[in-house]
Amino acid sequence: MNFATPWALALVPVVLLAAWWGTRSGRRGAVVFSSVELAELSGATWRTRLAWLPGAMAALAMVLLSVALARPRLGIGEVRTLANGVAIMMVL
Repeated sequence: MNFATPWALALVPVVLLAAWWGTRSGRRGAVVFSSVELAELSGATWRTRLAWLPGAMAALAMVLLSVALARPRLGIGEVRTLANGVAIMMVL
């Protein structure tokens, strides 16, 4: 397998670095608790456990987009097709 534009694969580390940087940016929650103990008692829900999933899916989509931009090709051989014909154009 080879790539038609292999330089596009240089975008993969950039995308992964941007995804990593996005997770490290310290976003603060919008809800302020007077006591953190109340929030800890609520436990973890499926929504809080899977909060990382949309970001991971977006990063995966960008990685796959950059690989598609590199245009992977699997060349088995060259095929030449010869066709004889007459091109007729009708103009009104």
